[in-house]
Amino acid sequence: MPVSTVTRREAVTLVASGFALVVQPVAAQPTPRELFTEAVQLFFDAKPVESARTFDQLVVAVPGAEPELWQRGLALYYAERFEDGRKQFELHRTVNPNDVENPAWHFLCVARLEGREAARGKLLPVGDDVSTSPKLPDPFAWTTTWARWPSCMRSEEAGRSRSRASSRC
Repeated sequence: MPVSTVTRREAVTLVASGFALVVQPVAAQPTPRELFTEAVQLFFDAKPVESARTFDQLVVAVPGAEPELWQRGLALYYAERFEDGRKQFELHRTVNPNDVENPAWHFLCVARLEGREAARGKLLPVGDDVSTSPKLPDPFAWTTTWARWPSCMRSEEAGRSRSRASSRC
């Protein structure tokens, strides 16, 4: 059996490169709080696709947090991932059945997937007792207000710092 001969220079190079690999710090994984903060910031930076991806990473890191992440649903809607958004808002209802905005966002996701009339038939109720849930007005009646929202946000944001803008979530 032939014996391989390693020169002193090759041995030193191998040992040095192995040592370099050992002492190289492993990139730290972001904490769930860091993922959440980054996802929210990306959303406010008008990067919904990146925001949704970061929220997806958070869900993988902490699966039990998914029902609480209504912010993820907004990012999914604006990233045009309507089916995922629909599921997120349905899941959020399990932890916050009294949220009156949740059915509106769910409606918008379903409307983009199946049309307005289908979405009307699938409105999520508000409250624990479905029989006494208040009826929501036509979600499309809000569009005139929502259409003005971006310009309102721009003027509001002009006086706010970046970190304060993120504190809304």
